[in-house]
Amino acid sequence: MFALALLLGLSVSGAAEAGCLSGGQARSVVASGAVMGPGQIVAGLARQAGVRVMDAVLCERGGAYVYQLTILTGAGTVRNIVVDAQSGTLLAGSLNQ
Repeated sequence: MFALALLLGLSVSGAAEAGCLSGGQARSVVASGAVMGPGQIVAGLARQAGVRVMDAVLCERGGAYVYQLTILTGAGTVRNIVVDAQSGTLLAGSLNQ
């Protein structure tokens, strides 16, 4: 269920934040090609840092799309990070244990 929700761009926690998109809105933005899909972001982070994504929310910040992610590091630490939704570049937070 988690994987399906994540791939559809849904927040597993269900938290609604100002500037964050609903699942339907997120699917539309991803389908338009404006941003990378959450599956691509998750795969990149797993490859790059060996982290597990626990929650992903697509948000609009300053005219750009970002993913707000909750991750679990290899050391078991939970962290919140922000990733550019077009490039997958880490914008805020740390992947390090």
